[in-house]
Amino acid sequence: MPDETAAASVAAQEAMFSRLPAAARTGATHDDGTEFARHAGLRDEPGMATYFADPYS
Repeated sequence: MPDETAAASVAAQEAMFSRLPAAARTGATHDDGTEFARHAGLRDEPGMATYFADPYS
């Protein structure tokens, strides 16, 4: 990634997920970092869900 912005994060994740078969692209779990602020962009992929980890679990 060129930097830690949300846009760069989504672009890197899209590139990574595009190499996986559709059956493996069901979801992604993130922490609460600002680099995941645009996580909704990943949901544009049909069947792709995004989740956030509970920091206190």
